[in-house]
Amino acid sequence: MRTRSVHDRSAWALAGRAAAAICVLVIASGCASTRMADDEAANFDPFEPVNRKVFAFNQAADRWVFRPIARGYDRILPAPVKSGVTNFFDNLSTPIWALNHLLQGQPGEAGRQVGRVLQLDQLAVDERADVALLREVLE
Repeated sequence: MRTRSVHDRSAWALAGRAAAAICVLVIASGCASTRMADDEAANFDPFEPVNRKVFAFNQAADRWVFRPIARGYDRILPAPVKSGVTNFFDNLSTPIWALNHLLQGQPGEAGRQVGRVLQLDQLAVDERADVALLREVLE
């Protein structure tokens, strides 16, 4: 019985990557348009008036609501709090990252991501328990 060598596996990996690249190029070529349209009918967008109003609303909301909130958040909160908020939202997106790694054929990296979050969550629970125990002792 013949075992596969490292060179056989790397050749298969290279062939698989080449096949994937060709598939992507073929699929992406379907998005290309060969028709050049200069007339108004070809450029007609029935949703343009709505899109312009939504864009104007988004610009105003950004200028008058979200930008002041973001600037206040950046100026008022200390770095550790901002880091905690960032970590919280990173932890929320971990299932998406883990699924992404699984779909890319990287189960080890997916497991590492999930394990990291589970460890951090356990540390947070342990820390809360320690604080509660300390409060009981002090009372």
